[in-house]
Amino acid sequence: MDSTKAGASVRRRIMLLALACVALALCAGVRLLQVDGLSVVAITCLALGTVAVGLALSLQRQLARSLAPLQAGVRAMKDGDLSCRIDGVRGAEFGAIAASLDDMNANLSALVADIRSEATFVSQASETLAAGTTELAQRTERQAASLEQTTASVQDLSGSVKQNALDARAVEQLASRVHEMAESGGSRMREAVEAMHAIRASSQRVHDIIGVIDGIAFQTNILALNAAVEAARAGESGRGFAVVAAEVRTLAVRSGDAAREIKSLIAASSEQVASGTSRIDEVGTLLASVVAGIGEVAGNVRAITSAAEQQSNSLGQMSEALHGLDGITQENATMVEQTSSASAGLGERANRLARTVSTFRLRQGTADEAHGLVTRAVALYKRRGAACLAEITDAA
Repeated sequence: MDSTKAGASVRRRIMLLALACVALALCAGVRLLQVDGLSVVAITCLALGTVAVGLALSLQRQLARSLAPLQAGVRAMKDGDLSCRIDGVRGAEFGAIAASLDDMNANLSALVADIRSEATFVSQASETLAAGTTELAQRTERQAASLEQTTASVQDLSGSVKQNALDARAVEQLASRVHEMAESGGSRMREAVEAMHAIRASSQRVHDIIGVIDGIAFQTNILALNAAVEAARAGESGRGFAVVAAEVRTLAVRSGDAAREIKSLIAASSEQVASGTSRIDEVGTLLASVVAGIGEVAGNVRAITSAAEQQSNSLGQMSEALHGLDGITQENATMVEQTSSASAGLGERANRLARTVSTFRLRQGTADEAHGLVTRAVALYKRRGAACLAEITDAA
């Protein structure tokens, strides 16, 4: 309740009490005059009423003087001035009220000072947080862009590695087929080498048989010569046997010539077979080396294929991880934007609270006033340099 209204209410009550006393005194005096005619008693009652009125007026003035500091203090508090002190109140009861009101004013001033200081701290912290979240948002955006680019690159690389794995698998299959064909060719070559060796052995056997035939022809020729000699000795009776011996000799000569010709042909064939066998052996050795090389190439291709498949799987997992990390980064960016918006709203509310409580005049200084003094001092130092320090020191 306002102290002015309270004082007016008290004064009205005192005036009503005084007027009631005067009215009672007048009524009593008039009644005494009408009934008993006692003028002395009536005059006494009138005098008492007058004295009561005087006492009431005096009491009103004393109450007004006692309540004046209270009214001034409450009026200052109403106007937002919490720096005033409520003292100089007379009377024990009103003095206690004034002391309690002054304590309440001091506590309220301290509370408002704390609110202003905390509002300043919150505002500065929100500004710092807003700046930090803004920078973090920019970094997060750059990181998200870089991560997205990296994800795209990994996807392209994964596609290339997967295609390389498919190509390596096709090369592995081709190498396996070539290796099988080379092994089959090597097997056929070995069979051919064995056949050539068999032909060489057969040629040698035929050569031996021809040698036997040549020996038989030579012996037949000798026998024919012996028969011709014996026929000549026999004379006319051995003429027919001489003709037979001559024919046998002719056949023996022809058989020997044919055997020698066949022998020379077989010798030439044997030389060609030996040369062919040697070359086939060399080709077989070379083909075996080719088969071994193709097998080694096939093994290397299988290793490359396995490594390419593992790289493809690893890149696939890496791509999935990058997708998840990209999602987390996007969520972080959204949270940073929300935090930035919340910090901006918090700073605005802190500034609004500071503006609201800045209308109060306080008994003590606050953090925003100190911050303002420091800000002005820094600005003055930037404008005028170190000379302002001497002026401030001299002024102090």
